[in-house]
Amino acid sequence: MLLWFTRNFVLRKYDWPAYVTFKTTTFCNLRCSYCNPDYWNGSIPPVDTAKTLRIIDNIAKSSAYVLSFEGGEPTLRPDLLDIIKRAKDNSFYTFVTTNGTRLFEMPLDKLAEYLDYLHISIDEYHNNMYLYGQLARFREAGLKVNVQVVVTRKTLTKLEDKIKKAREQRFKLLAMPAIDYPGNVKLSPNPSEYRTEMERLKALYPDTLNNSVDYIDLWEKGYECKSLAVQVEPNGDLVYPCDFKGGVLGSLVDNGLTALISSAKAKQMKLVCHSGRPCGQYLHMQTSAMASYRGLLNYGLPMAKWTLTGRAG
Repeated sequence: MLLWFTRNFVLRKYDWPAYVTFKTTTFCNLRCSYCNPDYWNGSIPPVDTAKTLRIIDNIAKSSAYVLSFEGGEPTLRPDLLDIIKRAKDNSFYTFVTTNGTRLFEMPLDKLAEYLDYLHISIDEYHNNMYLYGQLARFREAGLKVNVQVVVTRKTLTKLEDKIKKAREQRFKLLAMPAIDYPGNVKLSPNPSEYRTEMERLKALYPDTLNNSVDYIDLWEKGYECKSLAVQVEPNGDLVYPCDFKGGVLGSLVDNGLTALISSAKAKQMKLVCHSGRPCGQYLHMQTSAMASYRGLLNYGLPMAKWTLTGRAG
């Protein structure tokens, strides 16, 4: 982590990622209207368990220290616990992002043993609002939960009620605006209205609403992506610098992450970060907001408090 900090914050190269999103499957049991079909239609079959574990080992040989397992729906993988355990054995901070509809079929105590944070997407479009009433069960199992809400132009006014429900269990909540992917229903909220409401809610619920002040501020100022986060497909392909503008840099089945992002090809591909409109996806926008001492402290201190206490507030 010290080498990562030095390269990105002292030398300002911004080419060593801290956060890796591993999309362990492109199959999903839901069909949310705002979601990119590439995330749920099974278009990229996953590799077997042995190769998946090798991918994690190859990511570990890098600056990255956060590994998030996503999809699709990652709980559809029967080897999910083995995958998370391998990441924890490699000293990663481990996240899983899930729609939560299959969680009670899993041994939650084992999940809590290997997992630092459980991200559960709960909103009207996932048709799983009932999970707000089940949050206490996750705390009883020893899980730290970050509720994720995809905010659309139709549901922005309902966000405060969801924050209150997360606060009751002293869990955090992350509000991500819907992204209008080509061919999908246009549900993205008005940027000005989203920013105004987020500022109001952040002032009222600073310990619960997990979006940083810097992230909210960028909705007016705009931002330049720093590529401090990268995405890995279920087959091990490294998408670089992002899935919005980039392409496949190489395979992590047989290559280390550092070797791939240090290549001449990577440097050339990264040039797209400085061209055209940035994607606005939460992950890239938030990590770019952290590409300063103030941004890192504003995001890192509350997260450190949550890590140590297990409670928001």
